[in-house]
Amino acid sequence: MNDMNSSPGPAMILARRQLGRFLKARRTKTGKSIKDAAAAVQLSTAWLQRAEAGRSPRTLRRQDIRALCELYGVDTADTKRAIRLAAPAVGTEVMVDIYRALEATAQQVTCWEHMVPELLHTVDYARAHLTGPIDAPGDEVLDRWMTRQDILTRVLNPVTLEVLIDQAALHREIIAPELMAIQLDRLVEVSTQPGVTVRIRPFTAGGNISTGRFVILDFDAGPSSGRLDTDEPPGVYVADSVADGRYLDDPRDVRRYRDLVTGIRRACLDERKTRDLLKRAARRYRQADARRPAAD
Repeated sequence: MNDMNSSPGPAMILARRQLGRFLKARRTKTGKSIKDAAAAVQLSTAWLQRAEAGRSPRTLRRQDIRALCELYGVDTADTKRAIRLAAPAVGTEVMVDIYRALEATAQQVTCWEHMVPELLHTVDYARAHLTGPIDAPGDEVLDRWMTRQDILTRVLNPVTLEVLIDQAALHREIIAPELMAIQLDRLVEVSTQPGVTVRIRPFTAGGNISTGRFVILDFDAGPSSGRLDTDEPPGVYVADSVADGRYLDDPRDVRRYRDLVTGIRRACLDERKTRDLLKRAARRYRQADARRPAAD
């Protein structure tokens, strides 16, 4: 079947907004007007206006999305992603695409983590993190994962990142001790970068945080900041990983997680003490590595 009819839920509304931005950006890049683009693929101007605004028509057809992508010169991979965004159900693969697009356009990212934050992984830590029960990630998957970190160092409008990490993350040895030391060195290094804050919630803070990993994404309030414009409201991604979670943009949910961040932040070490703790932990891993028997 080609028709994609549905009563949109929150995840689908988010997907349709992403699809709308994608279609508008690609059309604008070609220099075509909405009227000309719609006529070229035998759609109404009103249909394309609604689609680009994220207020998708009741019926989205694969052939319409594909025709627009062909008109705009979109490559095969991005065409497939666009078609997935128009699907009647938002699955894991679609949610991954949506989250990464949102992350790439966010003005500020605030994370609470029980592991090393995904945006600060070394290649070795990322490989271990992404390895499933059977297969390790291929080079292409690993490259895409690591490319996400470009938002921290891009010349124009790097994201502002705040990561709050449970101290237990430092003791979850998912790679060899020497590699864990290198990962902790990475946290120390990036914590001195402008726009990046890394703080540890120590064991001595007591109590437990009842929620798992979550990420708050804040977007540009307007074009005056010079950032890529987006009409997306603030949102919270609650998940164990990008591939397994839910996205909340109801203002009440966002406020609840902001309040949670405020409480976590109060219990965290300051930045200097965090770096000292990370350096001590890295030193212990190197000492443990030195004590390991040499391979035959």
